Amino acid sequence: MQENPFAFDAEAVNYAQGAQRFDTGTFSMINGLSADNALDIILEIGVKNIEKYLEDLSLFTLEYCQKII
Repeated sequence: MQENPFAFDAEAVNYAQGAQRFDTGTFSMINGLSADNALDIILEIGVKNIEKYLEDLSLFTLEYCQKII
């Protein structure tokens, strides 16, 4: 990787120091945008509501497995 991953100059390559020079590509901006949107959804639903849903789902799964065994 170049020292500045956003320097798209093919004639003046300036590699980063140390092991970072072996990293490839530029940062994935779409991942950051997706994470930001996911966090907005989590905050809109509420962490406590998500926790309650997962607890209910786990309880349902355990009860269902006990019935079929």
